[in-house]
Amino acid sequence: MRKQRGSGCGGSIALVANTGAIGAATINAAGMLEVARRKGVYAELACCALGEALPYAERCFDAVTVAGAFTPGHAPASSLADLVRLVRPGGYLVFSLRDDVAQPDFTAAIADLTRAGAWNLLHTGAPFQSLPKVEPHVRNRLYVYSVN
Repeated sequence: MRKQRGSGCGGSIALVANTGAIGAATINAAGMLEVARRKGVYAELACCALGEALPYAERCFDAVTVAGAFTPGHAPASSLADLVRLVRPGGYLVFSLRDDVAQPDFTAAIADLTRAGAWNLLHTGAPFQSLPKVEPHVRNRLYVYSVN
């Protein structure tokens, strides 16, 4: 059984539930943690923040997903390096980024990790509306990296 970790965990729930993976979730809000707990999808839940050292051993996950957390004013770009630390070689880091606003800190962090040989880009998705009824102007893009 594959071990997958989600951050933000709204969109990550579908990935865990549909793949049969053992999921661990990191959420930075007690209320959202309780919502995730009630859904019964994750085997492990932790209340901690992206951008701080996460309480997991190196290379302990087959995949890490982050859906909706990398937006202006939320999780910092420095989170990417810690998430790469958690993924075993050959595993995946899948995340969404806002596509409708410039995020130079993420552009720089992605370039740094690529130059360091930490990962390889496998797929860049087309822009999509993540919340069409609530924020129809917001566009995100999905990125899939294989971790070295």
